[in-house]
Amino acid sequence: MDNSRLRYGNEYYFKSGYLSNDAGYLDICNPASCSSQTLYQVTTTSNPERDNFTGRWQILSTTKLPTAAFISFGDIVHLRNGHNNWQGGFLDICNPAKCASDTLYNATTASTTTRGYGTGNWVINSVDGKPIGTPIRLGDRIYFESRYESAFGGYLDVCGPANCSKESIYNVTTSKIYNRDNGSSIWIPCLPVYSSFSYDGFENSRAAYLRNLTDPNTISAKIITSLNSNSNTIDPSWIEAVHAPGYYRAEFVFELGYDIFDAFFNSPGGVRGQFSLGVQKGRNFTHGIMLGAFNSIKARYEEKYPKDYFKCMATLMQPKAKIWMVEAEAGLPDPTKEQIFNVPKWLEYKNTASSHDPICSQVKISDPTEIQNLATWGMVAPKRKKIRFMGVFMNSEGKTWEQPWKERRGLQVSQFGFS
Repeated sequence: MDNSRLRYGNEYYFKSGYLSNDAGYLDICNPASCSSQTLYQVTTTSNPERDNFTGRWQILSTTKLPTAAFISFGDIVHLRNGHNNWQGGFLDICNPAKCASDTLYNATTASTTTRGYGTGNWVINSVDGKPIGTPIRLGDRIYFESRYESAFGGYLDVCGPANCSKESIYNVTTSKIYNRDNGSSIWIPCLPVYSSFSYDGFENSRAAYLRNLTDPNTISAKIITSLNSNSNTIDPSWIEAVHAPGYYRAEFVFELGYDIFDAFFNSPGGVRGQFSLGVQKGRNFTHGIMLGAFNSIKARYEEKYPKDYFKCMATLMQPKAKIWMVEAEAGLPDPTKEQIFNVPKWLEYKNTASSHDPICSQVKISDPTEIQNLATWGMVAPKRKKIRFMGVFMNSEGKTWEQPWKERRGLQVSQFGFS
């Protein structure tokens, strides 16, 4: 079965392509007032699971194609929001919007697909020129064109900051042009995190354990509790950058149990699962663990480096500080011996990566073989116990330095599951 093709009746996230794919996911937030059938405002959010499935959308056919039929470019569809057991309404446009000179209408949801002259009908077209009738796949760059009055109601677009929830990012409107501002009308379909990681072929007990770990807060709490309870095992180090003398970072290794490591590295709610939702989402997960165990880590650094512990902690509190598996614990995992999970977008890169893929320029990779290798490693689910905490290299003036070849590390982990 081809699991990368979009199907009617299935549910998806739609990630905004604005600002190198880091502008959030299509979401609903707060009641909207426009017509008697209008339900919610439409925004983007950093967390597609923000409030009872507000970031999940089901694609329905306007021509009564059956559930599970493949979706193709040129199809006219309805998008139903999954909030509160699919009571979030259908994607709709309503009333003129004021944002940019090319902005047309506000995006809202409505209780019906037929609120007004096609306002709930959307054509899916390819940003990259794929012909009408071509199957749409996870990771394709698409734009949604409103069929208001069977003509043109604009392209679904992000425009202007949203202040709906603390996780909201941009307001969503429609625009006269599909690339109004640096990819603001580009959307990328992806699977909800709970269904993105397939554990078919895993040991039954391990598969059952990992499938249910979809909440990042639960996983971070396990790690924080372990750190706070066993802080005496932390062996702090303060390392100078080989290629940048005068820049230092804090670094230490911590041993988890096998199950907690599995949750951290191989579950939908763990570090790679969160990065698969977006770079900022992954960094927030890492930073939350650092903050939760701050006092325990600080006590160990203060004990070993009484004059510099505050500098050590400053490097660990940087947004780009990392937590990762200890790859040298037993050598890199061997793809031929480890259990492999099927993450659709990573599998897609493993099987079809080419030098023409838009991701190549974003992650500065020219050889598609490197993309395929990264995606192969990304799907490996190693069984380990140790993780490494790494701060960001900083000098005495508080300036940071990062190895040039690691500038795109977060994006690589997001796209391929490995770096």
